[in-house]
Amino acid sequence: MRLLLTGAATLAGAEVLKHLLLRPELDRVLLFMPNDETVSTRLVQRLESFLGTIPPSVSVVTGDLRLPRFGLSAAAWEQFVTSFDIGVHCAQRETKDQDLEAARQFNHLPIESWIDLLERNPDVRLHHLSTAFTAGTRHGLYT
Repeated sequence: MRLLLTGAATLAGAEVLKHLLLRPELDRVLLFMPNDETVSTRLVQRLESFLGTIPPSVSVVTGDLRLPRFGLSAAAWEQFVTSFDIGVHCAQRETKDQDLEAARQFNHLPIESWIDLLERNPDVRLHHLSTAFTAGTRHGLYT
């Protein structure tokens, strides 16, 4: 099986990747990273400090989750949507500010591309992991 993981360098994503790398049925893991090579390199180094050496079955694909088709050209998108069997979406904006537009770009827009991807390749299984941040001074159970 081939798997695509977005948000691998987030706290939740790194933990997911750690457990995925133990799965023998995964032949290939694609880590979706930003287009900026400096940023991608820094994120992979951060992952390696957490996980140790990344195995050769893991490779990096770059793009921009905030853009339609993750910033890929139409031809690259068509090839990309069939390059994996399972998608695990852990990417999210973890900043606790009040920037609604930034939150939409990082948390909402990628889902539109995932929907397009699933329409083009209905055989892909998508797992969406999301955390929620709340504000205030409340302590105890929050429902």
